[in-house]
Order: sequence, then structure tokens, then C-alpha cells
Amino acid sequence: MNTIVNSTFGTRTAYNQSNLTDGNFSQVASSDGFVMATVGQPTFSTNYLGTLEGFTVDSSGSNTSFVYATGLAYSYNVPNGKKGATTILIPMPGSFTMPVRRGETWNLRLTWNPEIGVAPQVEFYWIPDLNTAQGQPGAPASQQASIMKQAMNTLRDELQSGKVQGSMLLSAQQAIDSRVHDLAHILGDSVSHGSSEQDRQQFVGRLQKIVCSAAPQGQKTDNTVDPQVLQELIASFGKLSGHTFNTQQSGLIEAGVRALVQINDNDANRRDLSLINRNIGLFIDNMQQVLDKQFSNNERRLLTRALVRIVGDGTRGDL
Repeated sequence: MNTIVNSTFGTRTAYNQSNLTDGNFSQVASSDGFVMATVGQPTFSTNYLGTLEGFTVDSSGSNTSFVYATGLAYSYNVPNGKKGATTILIPMPGSFTMPVRRGETWNLRLTWNPEIGVAPQVEFYWIPDLNTAQGQPGAPASQQASIMKQAMNTLRDELQSGKVQGSMLLSAQQAIDSRVHDLAHILGDSVSHGSSEQDRQQFVGRLQKIVCSAAPQGQKTDNTVDPQVLQELIASFGKLSGHTFNTQQSGLIEAGVRALVQINDNDANRRDLSLINRNIGLFIDNMQQVLDKQFSNNERRLLTRALVRIVGDGTRGDL
């Protein structure tokens, strides 16, 4: 084979997943050349793990070279600024270049783990050396569009436009909303088993205005409590529980809610277990007082767990 310096490369022939048969590809080289291969699609939305092997065999059946690359999606947890972390899949493709001599059979073999995800995509090129080529050069690579190149264009646009960050924030907000919804139902079951779904949904809507929204990492969340929204929350809680609260009782509920909001005031508070336990205890105790009801041990445990998943850093919410 000529050295790379003095070689004259012929027209590339492009291949992709559709050219594999049961994950395998094989071809006899009509000239010296190179196989250039990539495994793993560039996307943030697909989980995969696989390897692409390349090997050559001479006319006697002896292996003359072997290379491989691994393509995978790395799960990366990104703190969302309020509750735990959001997981994104970072593509980590692999690639290799394999030299081939004329007359050798070059082979590719894709293996993947279906329990983790779909098969990683592959693309590869045959690049002949015209100095040793026989017959016509292969079909131009431009005749077969690169699926990975198109996917890379999409990924680049998502990175530059902020769509990835927006998707992470949406996922974080959905987690917060789900936890607020769980709390509303647990609280509804604890104070009034006969409460209607409409009353619970109204309470959820009021509660979501109190709970701060997801924010990008490093950006302070807005924990400001609008007095009007707080009064609407108290009123909807009264409807949910079948009570009409006087000024003193409304003050107790307000103190309990503000105790929860205090936990989310800064990072130090969100990690202060003593403050979290004390303020959650104050909220539950105040609820018991205004409702003139003693929660059972199981009700108190469920309420505490649901509240922990909303306030603080959320790390104790699954205990």
C-alpha cells in the first residue's frame, strides 16, 4: 500500500445502517484503501449502547487487522435549581479508520444492548487508493445523504437556540407540578374524604402559584408570595376542607405557608434539615389547629413526605 502522503484517493462510497445485514457488512477490496466508520447518533433524546467492530481477512482466511469503537449515550444529571436533578442523554459516538489491502475482505459488525435502548446508528465510507484501484471508482458519497450529518445539524441548532435548556426546565417544572398535585390530593384525603375533584383542582391551582417555578442552575428562584394569592389559597383550602376560617385561623395558615416558603429562600435553607423539619412541623401543626383535627401517624407521614418533595432540595422526598 502506498503511504498516505503519496496516495491518490478515489471517490468515497458511503454506507449506513440500511447496508447492514443482521448488523454485519462484508466486502472484498478491489484496491488498497481505508474504511472510515462512526457509531452513535448525535441526539439528546435517544439512549443507546453498542460497539462497532472492524476487521480484515486475507485470502487464506487469516485476520490481518482489527479495530473497534463504542457508541453510547451518557446519562448526566443536571441540577435544575430547585428539585433534585434532570437527566439528559449526552451522545458519545465513536469512530475509527481501518486500512485495507487489495484482495482482503473488510468486515463490520454492530453489537448493541437492546435492554438499554435502540441500536446505535452507523455510517461508514470506503475510500480507495487510485494507485492500486481496478475498475470504476465507487458511487460518490454525495449520492447518499448522511443521516448523522442531518442529526448533527439538529443537535447544533438545539444547543445554540437554548432548546436543550428549555427542555430541561420544562421537565423540572413538570416534576414540581406533579409533586404539588400529589400534596393537594394527600392533604385533601387527610382533611376531607368527600372533597370534590373540582375543589382539589382549584386548590392545586392556588398552591402552584405559591410554589416557585423551576429556574436554570445558578439563577435564584422567585419565592415572592403575593398576599392576594395567599388569601385565595386559604379560601380554596377552606372550601376543600369544608371550613370557614376566622382571622386567627387564617393567620395560622398563612404562618404555616410562609414557613414552607422560607425553606426555599436560599440554598442554605434548602439544605438545613433542622429548619426543614421544624417548618414542615409548624405547617402541619397549624393545619391541625385550624381544622381541630389530629392527623394519624400515617397521615402525618404522608403529608411530611409530600411537603419534603416540594420544599428544600427535594433530596429527602423519596425516603
